[in-house]
Amino acid sequence: MNTPIPPLATHPSSALPQAVSPRPAQQTASHRPPATGKWLPLIVPSLVLFFSLFITFALAQFLSQERDLARRQRFERTTTALTAEVRAKLAGYHRLLLQTSGTVSVFGPVSDPDWQRYVSLLAMTDNYPALLGLGLAELGPAGPQPGVDDSGADATSDSGADSQLLVLRHFTSRQSPPYQPPDQLVKALAAELVSANTDQTTQLPHLVVMPRDKNSGPAALYLPITPPGLNPDGTTSANSIMLVVAVVDLDQALAGLVPNQHTVAMTISPDKTVVVTPPGNGSRLQPRPATLTNQRTIQLANGSWTISYLDRAAADWRDFTATLTIILGTAISLLLFAVLYSLSNAKSLAQQLALNITADLKATSAQDEALLASIADGIIATDVNQTITTINQAARRLLGLESHHTINDHFHRVVTVLDDQLRPVSDESSFVSRVLNTHQPVTTNQLLFAKNDGTAFPVRLTASPVTNQGRVDGVVMVFQDITEEKQIENTKSEFINLASHQLRTPLSGIKWYLEMLIGGELGPLTDEQLTIAKNIDASNQRMIKLVKSLLQISRIESGKMVPDFQPTELAKVLEQAQHGLQPQWQAKHIKLDSSIDHLPAVETDGELVMEVFINLISNAIKYSPPESSIAIRLYRDNDRVVFSVADHGYGIPQEFQDKIFAKFFRGKNIRKHHTDGTGLGLYLVEMITKVLGGKVWFQSQENVGSTFWFSLPISHSAEAEQPPLT
Repeated sequence: MNTPIPPLATHPSSALPQAVSPRPAQQTASHRPPATGKWLPLIVPSLVLFFSLFITFALAQFLSQERDLARRQRFERTTTALTAEVRAKLAGYHRLLLQTSGTVSVFGPVSDPDWQRYVSLLAMTDNYPALLGLGLAELGPAGPQPGVDDSGADATSDSGADSQLLVLRHFTSRQSPPYQPPDQLVKALAAELVSANTDQTTQLPHLVVMPRDKNSGPAALYLPITPPGLNPDGTTSANSIMLVVAVVDLDQALAGLVPNQHTVAMTISPDKTVVVTPPGNGSRLQPRPATLTNQRTIQLANGSWTISYLDRAAADWRDFTATLTIILGTAISLLLFAVLYSLSNAKSLAQQLALNITADLKATSAQDEALLASIADGIIATDVNQTITTINQAARRLLGLESHHTINDHFHRVVTVLDDQLRPVSDESSFVSRVLNTHQPVTTNQLLFAKNDGTAFPVRLTASPVTNQGRVDGVVMVFQDITEEKQIENTKSEFINLASHQLRTPLSGIKWYLEMLIGGELGPLTDEQLTIAKNIDASNQRMIKLVKSLLQISRIESGKMVPDFQPTELAKVLEQAQHGLQPQWQAKHIKLDSSIDHLPAVETDGELVMEVFINLISNAIKYSPPESSIAIRLYRDNDRVVFSVADHGYGIPQEFQDKIFAKFFRGKNIRKHHTDGTGLGLYLVEMITKVLGGKVWFQSQENVGSTFWFSLPISHSAEAEQPPLT
């Protein structure tokens, strides 16, 4: 099946012959998919969505378990480290109590100077930064007691037990102003001391008493001792048991133990419980509920101390990984479902569309085949390799081709192209190559196509590029057999040639007699007779010029004019033309400015170039107002010589500029100025230019003036012999 030509597919059906029926309306319902098929695009996307969501939730569960495991391991490491550090802190203060109690037990009562020396050796600020005070406590009578430190601390207070008074001896504070033990602390120590003296035993556990107000304030670490004089049975005399007391800021002592990335609630429990909660890390996230607990036991001071931990770490990004995984996984799953559904649906639609397009193409192809078959002109289409892709019946008939030939054959193997001299045109210089190379259409009536039987016929041809998104994909040509037109044209040319030849003789005779009459050879004439004779002579001159132009046009159109290419000095040719026209421009007082460059000899026909110069310059003189100026230039432009003539005359209206080189054409704006003219001058200029292989063009504006350019190649080449294609 032939490939349809794109421009022909757009012809309306109304333009078709009666034998070609317009394409019936498309029956899209026949291509509609069955109703059960509308669910098919959902199957694969739904399965993918199910497995994607399953993987998403499984991954979220795995990440949640990994997060909990990592959190538990992190909590275990933290509590282990905290336990060791707490034990080290408390052991330090315990050693201080043991050291002090040992000193008192060995040396007995201590004087104030000895105590002060002892305390100074401790370097409390550096070694015990959380120590608020250190001293001895015992029960004694009310009132001032000897040996009481007069540092300003409250040394006595109502003990609340057997009306005994607690005496703090040698209590030394590292603060300024001195630390004042609160009543609650003093009462608690008194109660412990009364209990110890009442039981009269030193087998008391080394307790830690931490009476605190709302989990803040100091705590007292004490150690019961018995000074020298203990009874052999292990009992003591009344009120002989004393306490070594260290008042400690426990918050400061335990500060910094908890790492910044955690907030841990810590409880230290001997036989009395105190909860110590160091400050948090300042996280912007809200603390999460405690979900992890731990207990550690340390052995200290003949007792077991239990530390309970609660994980109060602030929430971090790991807590949201499972949730984010579910959210992102669900979103991606839905997006994947939408994409797969769109693709599946698009595939189904594409298949249906392909069926519809195939049906449309078949109908269009049938229509195009019928349309091509009904056209009387020959139509041939080729690709960029000049391979024939489409040819209609008219082209086969005109070229005498068999129906099974030509498709996929090279154009020049099928069609032999001849110029107007019956010379074969090469593939490289053919009109098909020109269209492919220039991307511009070509129109000509100067070519011939040869048939299979060896005969040739003239054609009128139009070849245009087939473009697709700016790319040339081939050439389509339409041609007609113009044998009859050529015969009529030849007959007309022969008639004009014959008539012109027959007119030349009487016109020459008339010219001779008029010259004799005007010259007075036949006798004197009156002024009126002389004027009439001169008018007749002017009309006769115009007739002679018209006959000459017709003869030249007839020779060119019939192909009988063969230029005589010889090295020619164009400057001399131009000077001769200007000299011959001197009476015309002097009669109108026109200033003629000539600029002629030094030029090489040009291979051309000097007589024909003279005709072009005379026509262009005479037109400039004829259509310029009196006392105006005309500029003439002759110069070289690369490998060409260019002639230009510019006037300040009437100009050419825009609507007439595309007709200016037509035969017998004259603009309406010229006629009103009563200028003479035949309408053949510019037509003859264009014909001569084509024969010489030159170019002619112009620019013009009405009431401003016109400029005409005429160029020739310096060296005569095959370009001048090519048939004129426009």
